[in-house]
Amino acid sequence: MKRTLRREGFSTVPLDYVLCDSQIESFKEKHGDNEYQDFFGMGHRSFEMNVKKNYSDGRSLFKREIVPEDTRIDEYGIGHSKGSEWAFHMTRMHHPLKGAELNEIIDYPYPSVPEGERENLTDMITGLHARGLASFAFMQMTVWEASWYMRSMEELMTDMMMEDERATVLLDRITEFACAKVRTYTEAGADIVSLGDDIGTQESIMMDVPFWERWLKPRLSKVIETARAVNPDEKCFLGFDSYQKVIDSGVDLVLLCTPPHFRPVHVEAAINARKHVFMEKPIAVDPVGARSVLVASKMAESLGLCMVSGTVRRVQKDYMTTQMKVANGEIGEIVGANIIRNGGALWYKTRKPEWTDMEYMLRNWANFCWLSGDHITEQFIHEIDAMSWHMGRTPVKAVGWGGRQRRITGDQYDFFSVEYVYENGVRAHCAARQINGCSNGKVERIVGTKGVAIASGQILDVYGNEVWKYPKPEEGDTQSKWNVTNPFVQEHINLVTGIRTGITVNDAEAQVNSTLMTIMGRIAAYTGKDVTWEEIMNSDLYLGPKTYAFGPVPGIPEERPLAGEENSLT
Repeated sequence: MKRTLRREGFSTVPLDYVLCDSQIESFKEKHGDNEYQDFFGMGHRSFEMNVKKNYSDGRSLFKREIVPEDTRIDEYGIGHSKGSEWAFHMTRMHHPLKGAELNEIIDYPYPSVPEGERENLTDMITGLHARGLASFAFMQMTVWEASWYMRSMEELMTDMMMEDERATVLLDRITEFACAKVRTYTEAGADIVSLGDDIGTQESIMMDVPFWERWLKPRLSKVIETARAVNPDEKCFLGFDSYQKVIDSGVDLVLLCTPPHFRPVHVEAAINARKHVFMEKPIAVDPVGARSVLVASKMAESLGLCMVSGTVRRVQKDYMTTQMKVANGEIGEIVGANIIRNGGALWYKTRKPEWTDMEYMLRNWANFCWLSGDHITEQFIHEIDAMSWHMGRTPVKAVGWGGRQRRITGDQYDFFSVEYVYENGVRAHCAARQINGCSNGKVERIVGTKGVAIASGQILDVYGNEVWKYPKPEEGDTQSKWNVTNPFVQEHINLVTGIRTGITVNDAEAQVNSTLMTIMGRIAAYTGKDVTWEEIMNSDLYLGPKTYAFGPVPGIPEERPLAGEENSLT
């Protein structure tokens, strides 16, 4: 475990899970003891520090509720009474600060770290190290959970929504305690400190991202920074140069998933440092950046480094099978394509007065061309890449148009229509829209002299009759050879397999070409002029500032592009 944490290689993959009380009892009945971590070969031991209760009578904390007799009151003063017989280890929770006014929250006897606890932890961690085990300090209920357990979720959420000082005081006091705990763990030499605040539901988080950024992110950052102040080697970095710090931290593989503007610089730095790379799509927003990634990919090939990008269709089994059939001539010679992706609007951020230009643009990156490349590059690249895969060549020209009707922020379009022209005369029409309240759908039709391929797994004859369809298994059938692994998982399987076997995988050149195709179409739409492949390959267009700082970003107005020239009166 410790060798893995230090980036010194590994022979097994570390795992961690915790059994509940009833599971531990079942394990003990079967094996005679409760040391399941030894049984399963875990390379660490998790633990929590002793915490000082700063109250004498827990029941006195409940000023507006009479709690049941069997209630257990923890160090925070939170009550836990037995649930129904079907609840197993789950308990009913009682909130001591529910209904409390500000002064009661201020004067509440919050828990603290007892004197001498650091020394106790140091001795325990030393003992774990002597056994070859890593120490795993578990800080459940770091900020959010402890706070709402004390106040109740509905009242704390209401306080936060209303900007009530009660929320600020409670969250700050719990954060102070969390900082004291993490400082003690770090000073004692813990190898891993796990923060635990569950804000998830089955489908999303229980608050929107700006709300989390306003109330919880700064407080969790304070906890992390407290640990880093004790141990600067903590592997968490902030700032525009943090990518280099990650690369220099001893990793073997980097995942580049920032806004796409930064991708070329990050790719170059990673390859120069001899790191394997996963690079999310698109790999650039302009021709200068795309060519930089192409150069880096050639260097990666010479060094035996793996590079995998996030355009997933080329690793998706149903798409792969269809492409192989097309390549084998089952629809004849390709004579055209029709590619459409119509969907709803993406998320956006409205500017807050305290944000600088840079902060606003970064928070709203999906709506600025210099950061995202516009949605034809940032999102529609999936479908254009699938088409390019079938075509097997790059176009010689793009003719495009587009516009903006509903987008609220940023400098981008919300619809594009582009025709790509190939050297052999083949023409492909590609269109994308991001507007709410319209008819949505996706089309990926490759047209041949003998039929049509639907890229996702279907072939039709020239009369529209189905002649083949990908044999997708019945739901629940996990044994079929036709199962399609989630492509967002498969791309990482391919990457890790390439690294482990030494059989290099590198799809960078194909993704550079697909990215350049989207840029070509975008420029054609923005300008209203034909754009050739030669022009794109030789363009010195670079989007965005050359240096990064939180302040003004001159020269990038929040205005949509206008094609052509203004009409004049005659």
